[in-house]
Amino acid sequence: MEVEFSHKELSLVLFALEEGLLPNIPEDPCEEPHDACPIVEDLEERFGWRRMSDQQKLVQHLGKHLRQGWVECGLLELAPGGPQQFEKVEMLRMQKQLEDWSCRIVLERSDRDLLYEAISKLPRSAWISMPRILWRLKKKLRTL
Repeated sequence: MEVEFSHKELSLVLFALEEGLLPNIPEDPCEEPHDACPIVEDLEERFGWRRMSDQQKLVQHLGKHLRQGWVECGLLELAPGGPQQFEKVEMLRMQKQLEDWSCRIVLERSDRDLLYEAISKLPRSAWISMPRILWRLKKKLRTL
């Protein structure tokens, strides 16, 4: 089933999946840039080129969608090594684009269950500081 995530929601589910650590997105240094579509991961898995847990595959897939959003909003230009001369107006434009950005992701039932469980395990402080976004995420994942 397909679900739509905002940048904030996608960042939050990655944070929850990694249990509060920075996402450890497994990358292949020889891999060509691909779209966020899971077809490439499916082929790699079928041919046994890479063995990852379901959670690692989900983190990688969601991470690709997140990076795709950064590219679309121009934020990768801010990465180390990129041009650093941006005016405040340009930075505000990028921030606004990121706030408005969203993506649709096809989730299998097992992926949905992993995300729902990860969101449910977030500490109480997260629920106190972001109740609306967390309830909206749980509802999205439950009603798929």
